[in-house]
Formats: sequence, structure tokens, C-alpha cells
Amino acid sequence: MHLYMVLISCLVSSSHCWQFDGGGQRRARNAARGPPPTGGRGSAALLGSQQQDILYACPLNSMCQCAGLPNETSTLIEINCNEVALYKFPEFMHSSVRYIEMSNTHLQSVDDETFQGLRLKTLKLIDNELQDISERSFSTMTHSLMTLDISGNKMQQLPLDALQRLHSLSRLVAQRNHITTLDGNWDAQLDTLRSLHLSDNDITEVAPGGGAIEAISSNDNSSQPSSLAAVQTRLEASNSLYPPSPSSGDRSSGGGHFEQLQKLLWLDLSNNRIYHVAANYLPRSLVTMDLSSNLLTVFPQQLFEQLPELRIVSLRDNLLRSVQWKELQVKPLRMHLERLDLGQNCIESLESDYFQHNYSDVHLRALNLEQNFVTQLPEAVFKAAGIAHLVLSFNAISRVHPAAFEGLTETLEYLDLERNRLTTVPVAISGLHRLKYLYLTSNQISQLNNLPSYTENLRVLSLSGNNFTMIPVLGLKNYTQLSYLNMGYNSISDIPEGIFAVDSWGSNLQTILLRNNKITHLHLGSFAGLDEIQEISLSFNDITIHHPLVFENVSRTLKILELSFAVFPARSLESLDPLDALLPLSQLIWLGLDNNNLKQISNESFAQMRELSYINLSFNQLKTLPRGLFQPGVHSHLVEIDLSYNALERLEAQTFNNLGDLQTLNIQSNRLRTIARHAFHNLEFLRYLDLSHNRLVNISHGAFTVLPNLAALDLMHNQLCTLSLKSFHYVSNTTTPLRLNVSHNHISSFDDELSSYMYIYQLDISHNHVTKSDSFTNLANTLRFLNLAHNFLGALQSHAFGDLEFLEILNLAHNNLTSLRRRSFQGLNSLQELDLSHNQLDQLQVEQFSNLRKLRILRINSNRLKALPREVFMNTRLEFLDIADNQLSVWPVPAFTDIGFTLRSIQMSRNNLEYLDASMFINSQFLYDISLARNRITILPDNTFSFLNNLTNLDLSQNPLVTTNLREVFVHTPRLRKLSLHHMGLYVLPPLKLPLLSYLDVSGNYLQELSPLGSLRHLRHVNVSHNKLTNASCAAEHLPPSVRVLDLAHNPLRRITLHDLASLRHLAELNILDVKVANPQAFSKLRSLRSLHASSHANLGEIVARIPGLQQLKVHCLEPNIGPQLLAKLVNNTKLRLLELYGSNVQTIAPDVFSGLSRNLRLQVKISHTRISDLPPGIFYDLREIPHLSIDISHNRINALAADSFYPNKSYWDAVGTRSIMGGLITSHNPLECECGLVWFGHWLRRWLRESAQIKVIQKDDLKRMVQVSSTPSCND
Repeated sequence: MHLYMVLISCLVSSSHCWQFDGGGQRRARNAARGPPPTGGRGSAALLGSQQQDILYACPLNSMCQCAGLPNETSTLIEINCNEVALYKFPEFMHSSVRYIEMSNTHLQSVDDETFQGLRLKTLKLIDNELQDISERSFSTMTHSLMTLDISGNKMQQLPLDALQRLHSLSRLVAQRNHITTLDGNWDAQLDTLRSLHLSDNDITEVAPGGGAIEAISSNDNSSQPSSLAAVQTRLEASNSLYPPSPSSGDRSSGGGHFEQLQKLLWLDLSNNRIYHVAANYLPRSLVTMDLSSNLLTVFPQQLFEQLPELRIVSLRDNLLRSVQWKELQVKPLRMHLERLDLGQNCIESLESDYFQHNYSDVHLRALNLEQNFVTQLPEAVFKAAGIAHLVLSFNAISRVHPAAFEGLTETLEYLDLERNRLTTVPVAISGLHRLKYLYLTSNQISQLNNLPSYTENLRVLSLSGNNFTMIPVLGLKNYTQLSYLNMGYNSISDIPEGIFAVDSWGSNLQTILLRNNKITHLHLGSFAGLDEIQEISLSFNDITIHHPLVFENVSRTLKILELSFAVFPARSLESLDPLDALLPLSQLIWLGLDNNNLKQISNESFAQMRELSYINLSFNQLKTLPRGLFQPGVHSHLVEIDLSYNALERLEAQTFNNLGDLQTLNIQSNRLRTIARHAFHNLEFLRYLDLSHNRLVNISHGAFTVLPNLAALDLMHNQLCTLSLKSFHYVSNTTTPLRLNVSHNHISSFDDELSSYMYIYQLDISHNHVTKSDSFTNLANTLRFLNLAHNFLGALQSHAFGDLEFLEILNLAHNNLTSLRRRSFQGLNSLQELDLSHNQLDQLQVEQFSNLRKLRILRINSNRLKALPREVFMNTRLEFLDIADNQLSVWPVPAFTDIGFTLRSIQMSRNNLEYLDASMFINSQFLYDISLARNRITILPDNTFSFLNNLTNLDLSQNPLVTTNLREVFVHTPRLRKLSLHHMGLYVLPPLKLPLLSYLDVSGNYLQELSPLGSLRHLRHVNVSHNKLTNASCAAEHLPPSVRVLDLAHNPLRRITLHDLASLRHLAELNILDVKVANPQAFSKLRSLRSLHASSHANLGEIVARIPGLQQLKVHCLEPNIGPQLLAKLVNNTKLRLLELYGSNVQTIAPDVFSGLSRNLRLQVKISHTRISDLPPGIFYDLREIPHLSIDISHNRINALAADSFYPNKSYWDAVGTRSIMGGLITSHNPLECECGLVWFGHWLRRWLRESAQIKVIQKDDLKRMVQVSSTPSCND
């Protein structure tokens, strides 16, 4: 059990009931270059069972992870190249491969040859930059490929032409792309496809031809990786601006239509912009349908008309106001569902027989109506629905009719009424005989009655966050089967002796939570009667212990004890050290004692806890740890110890020795100055040790001994001047190599002499004072990643690093390198990535990198290079070259001769190039990405890029082009997808014949109008800001309806009317900074709009109020004061997720400025880059009902921060906790000074971290960053 993981079981939380997991998430590499993750996913699980030498010797690429069959390592089955910076696919030469995952790379296209000869079963290409998948990409996988995942790419359409060759595909995942339509030829998948996941795309209609006007597909038979040939043929053959596309708009062209997918069971269309679902369009076989996070305003009853097998439906986070409709149904509908999720909509009322008006046969096993605006439950509201699981949390229910649950008395088992406005337990609950789980959290209940009259079934009861002043024993005494009781966040001041023993009602309780009450002391018999108790939480109280045996009654069964912010050291002669009261707890597994101001601890404190697995002592004031605190013979099950944020000044030798199961040890942010010999000794399973943010100046030899499985050691942010590897003895092993981080110290001397063999695969020694490069030779057999950035390396001599034969990544950025020898990198035979940026190199040698035969990525930007010599890249395999911000005046044609077949991307911006012509690219024909911005190019001949047939990204921005015919230049770049021409002095934009163009930036020019771009049917992102456009209508009319992102900021537009942007009805993002909009309804037709960036003006609130689907609003405030009228009309903008207010003129802000946003459900409020120095009282209190609120007030001039800006008064927060700002509070870059008025904030931040970690899953690295952020601006009390 860990602090950063959820400790609440499924009995406590219902969220898992409503999760729809469709995949599309890449599998993270374990520590970037370490051993592979283990798992039980078919052949992928093999990665966890292979020896490390197999992984190092992956034949494809040593930075990838490969696996074969057990005892047959020559037979390659699986390839995993996650987070490897690839710009082109490697050559797959092993026909035995069945599983490939290549995620988070820079790959842009899949051509016919990429997977030729492979018979894959699973292919995952997640979070890349894919835009093309050619028609024959999967030609050899016809009967083998079953799972294809292309999530997180830039696909504008499903690759249906390529899928036509797949006759066994059962699962297709294409989440987080730019797909607009479901139309096309599904013929090959009619009998095989079972699940289709298309969340986070640009689909607006689920209907024939929905979005088809933007779609275009290929019927060409070429082997090229895109549909270019077909696009050009159709465009040239047609006089129409938008010719029909056989795979989208023209459904009469043959082939299987989407609705004919006979085996499709699961369809995920969540988080699109769907506002219409047509009847007869969805496959009748569907069982699970996810339409959450869309723009539906009318309940799609057609789902139940046409889909007889439907069992699970999610419609959460739409704009629904009811499940009923006014049209008279000739035939009443049938609704048989296991789950119906209507949460996070706009439902304000529920009528009696809610589902009976339109349905003759209703069965809903689980119904979710959370986060709506329901105020009351009328009589028989769910009559005859057969509901067993009902969620009504986060509404505004204040009245429940006594017969509200009529018809559910024998079916309902789970009822959640959290965060409503109930003052009493509704009488209607008393008749729910089968109820097992009841949540009444965060209401206004002060007395307990009306619980189910049948007392034998209730197992879980939450009364947290109400107005109870005592444990309601009279209301609970008959419920002897209760196993979980949450009474946290009330006003309970006492736990009387024997209260749980009354009528033995507490005899079966396993969990009792009493967090955040007003308990000040515990009686000897406070917990008597809890015969089966396993978990007690008393956190966020102010308890003084007066008797050493207060926990004696629960010592036999108690496994989890949470005392965070709960107990204090003895403060009087009558009180005891709270740790003395823990002595009897011999069965404890999990113990939380953080944030208690503990100053000392006895070696007997945990001596009886033989089952202890996790202990948290962080955020106390411990200065020493007594010898024998953790004893091997007693604490053999201890897995994690957290001692961070104390005042430890030293560690005695063998403080942690021989703890056989210890895996994680956190001692960061203390005051340690030295680490003694054998301070960490014989910890066989220790994997993570954190000693960062201390004051270490010395680490003794043998400080870390016999730690064979140590995978990560953090020593950054200390005061080390030297580091010797003699400090390590028998640390790490071949299957668990070590990641060692000693960055941000003062190390000038690194001694790599080993006292025993050591396996360090990643060494981060950046931000130090290293001047010698040859200090790492003894790590030659294991080191794969060496980070020496931000040091003081000067000239590199020959063979500067010795023979680091396995080194793959070397970072030398931000040093003082002035020169390199020809053989400086000799011995680095496996190097693939080299960073020499931000140095002072003025020349490179001939054959400078010729020893680096595997070099693929080279960054040498921000130096003083004036030329590149011939053969400088000889023998390398460069795919990516960044040589920006140098002084090159001539394109180095000879230098690129040796890498012409491998080079894919070159960054040449911020140089002194003046001229280019076609001959300069004759040796670089495979380039697809070129940046030439901010040079001095004045002339581009028409045929400049004629050899670059694969060019997809081109940046010519900020060049003083004079005599250049751009129209003719781009004739030779038909595959161009991204074009940047900003700040080039253009007065006219020529017609562009770029049929695949998706991104166009012509900002910062002098354009008064746009040339017709309607034929660019893939164009998605257009930036025309900072030009001279005066007519918005003309600009929009020249753009194709495929445009989703439009930036019109800072143009002298006279006005924007209702019809100006009507042709761009699917627009998702719009920037109109410095543009006045006279008509409040100007954007009312842009119902797909997600993001709006605008300047403040009188009717902005009225404009935004007419865009109910808006998710992000950024406002440049021009006035000195931000008044309440700006946002007052946004009461129905419940989908708004981000509100950002900024402006250098702003000096004050009204206390009620956010009152119009009080109905939102998840909101981040950001006030930044203003001159505000003080926040008015109560400014954020209007947002207290928002379930997940985040506040960012960074980058202002705030010099004081008072609690009453967030709460009704300065002390209220201590009583209610930090949960009203669940997403956190960011205050960085303000002139806040540590003074008495800020002490509360330091306490608040520490408590927020603790409460946040109880509710959310927080990974260890994320939690560490959060703690550091919270500690930087705060004060200790």
C-alpha cells in the first residue's frame, strides 16, 4: 500500500462501474531504458521473463525491447520501441514477429514496404505523427492481424483502403486523431470487427455522409504512402469544388456500409462533437455504446428502436435535459440495459414514472444520474425500472417523496446521494429492503433515521461531510452487519467508551473513517466492540493521547491505521507520546503518521509490528532515527518507508539493513550531510531509494552495499563535490540495472573505480562542475544513457569518453565545448543520439562522426558553425539533424551526401542562408521535414524542391523573399501537409495546389484577403492572424469546411456577423483577439466550437452563453478591473473546463466575478500576467460546489494570500479541508514572501497533498513534483 495510490476499495467508490476502457494508451517503457515491464497480455508478457542480455541485443535496435519464445531466443516474437526517437521505420527482417508496438516516436507514414512479409497479430502505433497508411501496408497480414491501434496520431480519416486487406481484424482503435466520419467501405470487416474505438476525434454526426464533405480517400493502386494520386485525379476531373468521395459521401458506390458490420459489439465515440445520431445507421449487433462527452441535446431514443442487443450505454457529459421526448410513439419502445450513464448533463427535473412515458418494457440494472441539476425526486420516479445500482450524487436534491423509490424496494442494492442538499435521511430509503451500499456524503444531515427497515443487508454507509456532532449510535445499533462506516468531515468531538459495543452493532465493522472531525482525545474503551475492525482513520483531528492502551481493544485485527495530521507529541504531564499507544498493534500492515510534528521516536515504537508493510513518517520534525528502529527479525514484511520532509541530520550505520522485503525508501528533503558506511546494507529487494534535496557533502565508501535489485537512486539537489563508485558494493545486477541521478550538485570529480561489478545503465550528472569526459570508462559494459548537460567540459580530445561500447544516448548540451578532435567520439560504437547544442563550437572536422555508425539523431544547434565539411556525417545513419541557430551561409550539399538515404528531418532555422536551388537537395531526396525559418533567403527558384517528392513539413517563415513565385515553388511539393509562411512580407497568397495540406500559417503578413483555398479538403488548421483582413465573411468563404482551427486575431476586421463563419460550421477552435463582435449570436451556429480566445468587450458573456458546448475560454482583459458582468451569463456553460483571464492592464478583480460559473462540474480557473496584487475576500467561494476545481494564480503581482479569498473566513478551511479545490492551487511567480500571514498556505498545501493522494491515483514521480511545488512558495508553521 502506498501513499500515492488509492486506498479506497470498490466498496467505497462506484467510479469503476462507469468506466469505459477502450485502449489507445501506449505502454510506458520501464524507466526509459531499463528492463521491460511485466504483464500478462499474451506474447507481450514475454518481455517480463527475458534476461537483460536479450534486451540489450535486440536485433532491430538496441534501444528497443524484444522478446522471443522461452528457450528459443533466436525466434523473435515481440518488438517494443516505445519512446524511441524514430523518424523512419526500421527494417523488420524477422518473419516470426507477431506483436509490434512503436509508440511516442516521430513516425509520419506507413508505406507498402514497412511491414512487408510480416504476419502480425497485434500492431500498436500509438502517439506518433502518422498521417498516411498506404493501401498495401497490411497486405501480408490478411488473415493474421486481429488488433490495430493507431491512437494519438494525425489521421484525418480511417485507413479503410488499407483495412480492405484485413479479414481477421476484430479490434480497431483510432482514438485521439482528427477523423471526421464513419462512412466508407467496411467490406473486409463485416464479419470480423467486434470493437471500434474512435474517441477524441472530430466526428460531428453519426449519420450517412456525416462529416463526408471534408473526407477524401484513395482508390489509387500506387504503392505510395498516401492518397495523393487519387486526390489529384478527382480534383482535376471535376468542375465541382467538392466532388463526391467514393469512400465517404457517395454511399451508392458499393462496398460494405458501416451499419452492415454484423459482429460489432462495442463502439466508442466519446469526446467527439456529435450532435446528431441518425436512425438505421448503427450496426444492430451493438452491445456497448459510448457517446459520452459529445453535444447531444435530445435523448437518442433511436438507439433503442434499432439496437435490440444494446446493454451498456454512456451518454454522460452531453447537453441532455431529459430522457423523454414529445413525439408520440406509435409503438412504445423497449429498453433493457445493464448500464445507462446520464451523468454530467443538464437534467433539472425528474417526473413520476420517468421512463414509462415512452417505454413499455424497461429494465435498467445500473443508472447513473450524477452531476446533473435535479432538485427533487417525485413519487415513483423509477417505477418498474428494476434498478439495482442508482447514482444521484452531485445534484441539488433537497426533497425526496416518501414513495420516490416505489418499485425498487426489492431490487435496489446501491444508492449514492452524495453532495446534495438533504437535511434528513429521506423516508423513501426506509423501504429499500435489499440496500447494501448507501452514500449520503456531503449533505446537511444532523440526525440519523429512516435507514432501511430491514437491517440485515446494509453493509456500507457513508455519512461523511454532514452535520453530525456525535456517532449516531441510536440510528445504527440495529445494523449489526455493517462493515464500512464513514463519519469523516463532521463535527464529532468524542468517541465515548463502549459506543461500538452497544447492542454489538460494531461487531462486524471492518472500516471506520473519522477523518476531519473535532476529536481531541481518545478513551481507553473508545474502540471496544470493534471485533473485526481492519481499518481506522483519525486523520485531520487534533488528538492528544492520555492512555497507552487506547488501541488495545483492536490490536488483534487492525491492519490499517491512518493518523495523518491527527496526533501531536505530549503537550502536558497528563498526555503521552502518541507512539506509545501504538505498541499493542502487532497486526498493523499500513501506518500513516505523517504531518504530526513528531520530533523523536523510540526504537521500541514499532517493535511489535511484525506484519508492517508500509509506514509513512513524512512531514514531521524528526532529527535522528534510533539504532534498531527497523529490525530484520521483526519487520521482514516491510515494503515501503517514507521519511521525507523531516529534519534528519544523520543516518546511523545499518539503520535499514537486512529488511528483506523493502522495495521503496524515501528520505528526500531532509538535512543529511553525510552517508555513513553500510547506511544501506543488505536490502535484497530494494528498488527505489530517494536521497534528493538533502545537504549531502560526503558519501562514504561502502555506503550502499548488497542492494542487488536497486533500480533507481536519486541524489540530485545536494552539495556533493565528488562522487566515487566505491560507495557502491554489490549494487544492481544484469536484470535490474541502475538509474543513478546525481544532477544539480557541485560534482567536479567523478571516480569510476569499482569495488565490485556494477550495472549502471543511466547516469544523469547534469548541472554539475564536471570538466573531464573520461571518468566513466569502468561503466563501459552497462552504461546506455549519459547526461552531462550543463557542466564545464571544454575541448574534447581524441577518444574522449573511452570505450563506452553500449552507450546509446549522450547529452553534452550547455557546456563550454569550443573544439572537437576528429576522433573525439571514438569508442562509442552504439551511440544513436548525440546532443551538442548550446556550446561554442565554430567548426567540425572531416569525418567528425564517422566512428558513430549507429548515430541517428544529432543536435548541434546554438553553436557558432559557419560551414559543414565534406564527409562530416560519413558512416552515420542520421535521421534527424538540428543545426539551427548557427552561422551557416551556404547549404552544405557535400555534407549531406552520405546520409541522403536516411535523413528525414533537418532543422536549419536561424542561420544566414541567402539562396537555395534544386541542386542543393539532390542528395537529400527522402527528407520530409525542413525548417528554414529566420534565414536571409531572398530567392527561391521555381524548382527548388523538385527533388523532395516526400516533403510533408516546410517552414519558410521570416525570410525576406523578393523574387519568388510561391505558386510554382509548391507545384513540386504535392505531399506537403504543413506549411509555415509567417512574417514573410506577403501581400498576396497565391493559389495553392496542395491537396493534402492540413496546416497553414500565414500570420504576420500584409494579406488583405485570402486566395481561394476551398479545394484543400484536408486543410484543418489555418492561422491568418496579424494580417490586414477586413472582411471575415470573405476569409471564411475562401476556406474549405474541413477547417477546425482558425486564428483571425489582430486583424482590422470591421465586424463579425451571424453568417460570416456559417460555412465553417464544424470549427473547433477560434481566436478573435482584438476583434469586436457586434452580434451576440455571431457564433451560435458554431456548435462544435471547443475553444474561444477573445478580447473582453461588453457582450462577450452574451456571445459565450450561446455556445453551450464551449470547453475553453481565454480572455484578454483590456480594462483595469475585471467586473462581474464579464461572466455573469455563463450559467449554462456547464461544459467549460478552462477559463483563463489575463491582461497587463488589469489591477483589480471583483469578488463576485465567478458567480456565473457555479454550476460547472470540472473547471480550471487561471488568472495570470496581470498587475493584481491582492485577491478580494470570497472571490473563489462561489465555485465551492464544483466537484473538481483547480485554481492557477501564477504570474501576477500578488504579495499576500489570505484564506478568506477561497473560504468564507480565514479559519473555515481548517474545519472543512482542502477538497473544495480538489485540482490544487498554483501560486508561482508572485512576490509572495514567507511571513506569518502565509503560514496557513504552507499547511494548506501539505494537507491538500495528503487529501489529494487519498482520492486520486498519483504516480510517484508526479507526487514528488507536487510536493516540491508545494514546498517552494510556502512557510512552515
